[in-house]
Amino acid sequence: MAADGRDQHGYLHIPAVEAAKLIETTPDLVILDVRTPGEFADGHLKGAVNIDFNDPDFAEKIATLDPAGNYLLHCRSGNRSGKAIPDLVAAGLTNVTHMQDGTLGWSAAKLPLVTP
Repeated sequence: MAADGRDQHGYLHIPAVEAAKLIETTPDLVILDVRTPGEFADGHLKGAVNIDFNDPDFAEKIATLDPAGNYLLHCRSGNRSGKAIPDLVAAGLTNVTHMQDGTLGWSAAKLPLVTP
């Protein structure tokens, strides 16, 4: 990883507190939550789109996203979202920021989740 937090694909990796600032300042940001639908239902970031990393059609669903879009990628802890990065690269998504500490970091920072 480069000194500025970018990986070999140019994706920036940031903690939840920085992701919250990014959400506030980037109106066109699409929040990609790659957790299971059950995890998503238990609490998610406002406006997030859920595409389950464990879904057999995950890569095909990612491939339908706008390659010119601006994305914030996350999961529960950063593990699954980190593993999802090659699929985003393969889909041609170039403007992706990875919330490396996931919803665990988000909750630890006492940031709000949408809950039922």
